[in-house]
Amino acid sequence: MLVAPLESPVVATGITALAGPRPAAAMSRIIALALVALAALTDQLAPHRGWVLLVVPASILLALQIVAALRDPQPDPRDGGVGALAAMLLAAQRLHDLEHVEVWAVAVGATSLDSIGVEDLLTTYPFERDHTLVIALEQITDGTLRYRVSAGESRREVDALVTAASASIALTISNGGPGDVGALAGPLRRRGMRAMTLYGHDERGLRRTDPQLSETAASLIVAIVGQLEDTG
Repeated sequence: MLVAPLESPVVATGITALAGPRPAAAMSRIIALALVALAALTDQLAPHRGWVLLVVPASILLALQIVAALRDPQPDPRDGGVGALAAMLLAAQRLHDLEHVEVWAVAVGATSLDSIGVEDLLTTYPFERDHTLVIALEQITDGTLRYRVSAGESRREVDALVTAASASIALTISNGGPGDVGALAGPLRRRGMRAMTLYGHDERGLRRTDPQLSETAASLIVAIVGQLEDTG
Protein backbone atom coordinates (compact mmCIF):
# COMPACT_ATOMS: atom_id res chain seq x y z
CA MET A 1 0.00 0.00 0.00
CA LEU A 2 1.35 3.40 -1.02
CA VAL A 3 0.25 6.33 1.14
CA ALA A 4 0.89 10.02 0.45
CA PRO A 5 -0.51 13.29 1.84
CA LEU A 6 -3.27 14.94 -0.19
CA GLU A 7 -3.06 18.53 0.93
CA SER A 8 -1.25 21.80 0.41
CA PRO A 9 0.08 23.10 3.75
CA VAL A 10 -0.13 26.82 4.29
CA VAL A 11 2.38 29.08 5.97
CA ALA A 12 1.68 32.24 7.96
CA THR A 13 4.28 34.97 7.54
CA GLY A 14 4.50 38.55 8.79
CA ILE A 15 1.44 39.83 10.60
CA THR A 16 -0.50 36.72 9.52
CA ALA A 17 1.54 34.70 12.02
CA LEU A 18 -0.32 36.44 14.87
CA ALA A 19 -3.46 34.51 13.95
CA GLY A 20 -1.74 31.21 13.26
CA PRO A 21 -1.68 28.02 15.32
CA ARG A 22 1.85 28.49 16.63
CA PRO A 23 2.37 28.62 20.41
CA ALA A 24 3.71 32.20 20.17
CA ALA A 25 0.53 33.37 18.45
CA ALA A 26 -1.66 31.64 21.04
CA MET A 27 0.41 33.16 23.84
CA SER A 28 -0.01 36.67 22.40
CA ARG A 29 -3.79 36.23 22.43
CA ILE A 30 -3.69 35.00 26.04
CA ILE A 31 -1.53 37.97 27.07
CA ALA A 32 -3.86 40.45 25.39
CA LEU A 33 -6.93 39.01 27.12
CA ALA A 34 -5.05 38.81 30.44
CA LEU A 35 -4.16 42.50 30.19
CA VAL A 36 -7.81 43.41 29.61
CA ALA A 37 -8.88 41.35 32.63
CA LEU A 38 -6.06 42.78 34.77
CA ALA A 39 -6.98 46.35 33.79
CA ALA A 40 -10.63 45.79 34.72
CA LEU A 41 -9.73 44.16 38.05
CA THR A 42 -7.15 46.72 39.15
CA ASP A 43 -9.38 49.61 38.13
CA GLN A 44 -12.05 48.21 40.44
CA LEU A 45 -9.62 47.73 43.31
CA ALA A 46 -7.72 50.99 42.87
CA PRO A 47 -9.75 53.43 40.74
CA HIS A 48 -8.24 56.62 39.35
CA ARG A 49 -4.71 55.14 39.42
CA GLY A 50 -4.35 54.78 35.66
CA TRP A 51 -4.57 50.98 35.58
CA VAL A 52 -7.20 51.24 32.89
CA LEU A 53 -4.42 52.31 30.49
CA LEU A 54 -3.36 48.65 30.33
CA VAL A 55 -6.27 48.25 27.93
CA VAL A 56 -4.43 50.34 25.33
CA PRO A 57 -1.60 47.86 24.47
CA ALA A 58 -4.04 45.00 24.82
CA SER A 59 -6.43 46.65 22.36
CA ILE A 60 -3.60 47.28 19.89
CA LEU A 61 -2.49 43.64 20.09
CA LEU A 62 -6.04 42.37 19.65
CA ALA A 63 -6.58 44.71 16.70
CA LEU A 64 -3.44 43.36 15.02
CA GLN A 65 -4.67 39.83 15.58
CA ILE A 66 -8.03 40.66 14.00
CA VAL A 67 -6.27 42.12 10.95
CA ALA A 68 -4.04 39.02 10.79
CA ALA A 69 -7.08 36.73 10.91
CA LEU A 70 -8.60 38.55 7.93
CA ARG A 71 -5.50 37.89 5.80
CA ASP A 72 -5.36 34.54 4.03
CA PRO A 73 -2.30 32.37 4.69
CA GLN A 74 -0.26 31.45 1.63
CA PRO A 75 0.64 27.96 0.35
CA ASP A 76 3.94 26.77 1.73
CA PRO A 77 6.53 27.01 -1.09
CA ARG A 78 8.48 24.23 0.65
CA ASP A 79 5.59 21.77 0.41
CA GLY A 80 7.12 18.31 0.18
CA GLY A 81 3.69 16.71 -0.05
CA VAL A 82 3.53 17.63 -3.75
CA GLY A 83 6.69 15.63 -4.41
CA ALA A 84 5.34 12.72 -2.35
CA LEU A 85 2.06 12.63 -4.26
CA ALA A 86 3.94 12.85 -7.57
CA ALA A 87 6.15 9.92 -6.58
CA MET A 88 3.12 7.83 -5.65
CA LEU A 89 1.34 8.55 -8.94
CA LEU A 90 4.47 7.85 -10.99
CA ALA A 91 4.96 4.51 -9.25
CA ALA A 92 1.28 3.54 -9.57
CA GLN A 93 1.39 4.22 -13.32
CA ARG A 94 4.30 1.82 -13.77
CA LEU A 95 2.98 -1.00 -11.61
CA HIS A 96 0.93 -3.31 -13.80
CA ASP A 97 0.79 -6.95 -14.92
CA LEU A 98 1.38 -8.11 -11.35
CA GLU A 99 0.38 -11.65 -10.46
CA HIS A 100 1.39 -12.01 -6.82
CA VAL A 101 1.23 -8.45 -5.47
CA GLU A 102 -1.81 -6.20 -5.11
CA VAL A 103 -1.00 -2.50 -5.02
CA TRP A 104 -3.13 0.15 -3.32
CA ALA A 105 -2.34 3.84 -3.82
CA VAL A 106 -4.04 6.09 -1.27
CA ALA A 107 -3.82 9.85 -0.74
CA VAL A 108 -4.91 11.03 2.72
CA GLY A 109 -6.05 14.59 3.39
CA ALA A 110 -5.38 16.85 6.38
CA THR A 111 -2.39 14.82 7.56
CA SER A 112 -0.77 17.92 9.03
CA LEU A 113 -3.75 18.39 11.37
CA ASP A 114 -4.22 14.89 12.76
CA SER A 115 -3.78 11.23 11.92
CA ILE A 116 -7.45 10.22 11.85
CA GLY A 117 -7.40 9.82 8.07
CA VAL A 118 -4.77 7.08 8.21
CA GLU A 119 -6.49 5.44 11.17
CA ASP A 120 -9.83 5.43 9.32
CA LEU A 121 -8.12 3.90 6.30
CA LEU A 122 -6.68 1.05 8.36
CA THR A 123 -10.03 0.52 10.08
CA THR A 124 -12.14 0.58 6.91
CA TYR A 125 -9.76 -1.65 5.00
CA PRO A 126 -8.23 -4.01 7.59
CA PHE A 127 -5.09 -5.02 5.72
CA GLU A 128 -3.40 -8.16 7.02
CA ARG A 129 -0.32 -7.02 8.89
CA ASP A 130 1.69 -10.12 7.98
CA HIS A 131 0.96 -9.76 4.27
CA THR A 132 1.03 -5.99 3.82
CA LEU A 133 3.89 -3.57 3.32
CA VAL A 134 3.01 0.10 3.67
CA ILE A 135 5.23 2.66 1.97
CA ALA A 136 4.50 6.14 3.29
CA LEU A 137 5.80 9.04 1.23
CA GLU A 138 6.32 12.25 3.15
CA GLN A 139 8.16 15.43 2.29
CA ILE A 140 9.82 14.33 -0.94
CA THR A 141 11.78 17.51 -1.51
CA ASP A 142 15.37 18.07 -2.61
CA GLY A 143 18.59 16.51 -1.35
CA THR A 144 18.94 12.76 -1.04
CA LEU A 145 16.34 10.05 -0.62
CA ARG A 146 16.22 8.33 2.78
CA TYR A 147 13.96 5.83 4.47
CA ARG A 148 12.88 4.82 7.95
CA VAL A 149 11.25 1.62 9.10
CA SER A 150 8.25 2.02 11.40
CA ALA A 151 7.71 -1.54 12.63
CA GLY A 152 10.49 -2.88 14.85
CA GLU A 153 9.65 -6.56 14.43
CA SER A 154 10.09 -6.47 10.65
CA ARG A 155 12.96 -3.96 10.52
CA ARG A 156 15.52 -6.45 9.20
CA GLU A 157 13.12 -7.81 6.61
CA VAL A 158 12.28 -4.36 5.26
CA ASP A 159 15.94 -3.27 5.37
CA ALA A 160 16.91 -6.30 3.29
CA LEU A 161 14.10 -5.58 0.84
CA VAL A 162 15.17 -1.94 0.39
CA THR A 163 18.82 -2.93 0.03
CA ALA A 164 18.06 -5.44 -2.72
CA ALA A 165 15.68 -3.08 -4.52
CA SER A 166 18.07 -0.11 -4.40
CA ALA A 167 20.93 -2.26 -5.65
CA SER A 168 18.86 -3.35 -8.64
CA ILE A 169 18.50 0.27 -9.79
CA ALA A 170 22.00 1.37 -8.70
CA LEU A 171 20.63 3.69 -6.01
CA THR A 172 22.45 4.58 -2.82
CA ILE A 173 19.98 5.13 0.00
CA SER A 174 20.59 5.35 3.74
CA ASN A 175 18.41 4.51 6.69
CA GLY A 176 17.46 7.64 8.61
CA GLY A 177 17.22 5.67 11.85
CA PRO A 178 14.25 5.22 14.18
CA GLY A 179 11.64 7.93 14.48
CA ASP A 180 8.63 9.37 12.72
CA VAL A 181 8.68 11.57 9.65
CA GLY A 182 5.41 13.45 9.36
CA ALA A 183 1.95 12.36 10.41
CA LEU A 184 1.66 9.15 8.40
CA ALA A 185 4.22 7.04 10.27
CA GLY A 186 2.66 7.43 13.75
CA PRO A 187 -0.64 5.57 13.24
CA LEU A 188 1.11 2.95 11.12
CA ARG A 189 3.47 2.20 13.97
CA ARG A 190 0.67 2.13 16.53
CA ARG A 191 -1.19 -0.44 14.43
CA GLY A 192 1.94 -2.57 14.18
CA MET A 193 1.96 -2.39 10.38
CA ARG A 194 5.01 -3.47 8.43
CA ALA A 195 5.81 -0.03 7.11
CA MET A 196 8.55 2.26 5.89
CA THR A 197 8.72 5.97 5.19
CA LEU A 198 10.46 7.54 2.20
CA TYR A 199 11.48 11.18 2.49
CA GLY A 200 13.95 13.72 1.17
CA HIS A 201 16.84 14.97 3.31
CA ASP A 202 19.07 17.96 2.65
CA GLU A 203 22.05 18.66 4.90
CA ARG A 204 21.65 22.39 4.18
CA GLY A 205 18.16 22.38 5.64
CA LEU A 206 16.55 23.46 2.35
CA ARG A 207 13.15 22.16 1.35
CA ARG A 208 12.27 22.67 -2.28
CA THR A 209 10.33 20.30 -4.47
CA ASP A 210 12.68 18.36 -6.74
CA PRO A 211 11.00 16.40 -9.57
CA GLN A 212 14.10 14.23 -9.90
CA LEU A 213 13.81 13.04 -6.31
CA SER A 214 10.16 12.11 -6.92
CA GLU A 215 11.32 10.12 -9.95
CA THR A 216 13.96 8.37 -7.83
CA ALA A 217 11.41 7.51 -5.14
CA ALA A 218 9.03 6.11 -7.77
CA SER A 219 11.81 3.96 -9.25
CA LEU A 220 12.65 2.57 -5.81
CA ILE A 221 8.99 1.75 -5.13
CA VAL A 222 8.72 -0.09 -8.45
CA ALA A 223 11.90 -2.02 -7.62
CA ILE A 224 10.57 -2.95 -4.16
CA VAL A 225 7.30 -4.22 -5.62
CA GLY A 226 9.34 -6.10 -8.21
CA GLN A 227 11.26 -7.84 -5.42
CA LEU A 228 7.98 -8.82 -3.75
CA GLU A 229 6.56 -10.03 -7.06
CA ASP A 230 9.62 -12.23 -7.72
CA THR A 231 9.40 -13.84 -4.28
CA GLY A 232 5.69 -14.56 -4.76
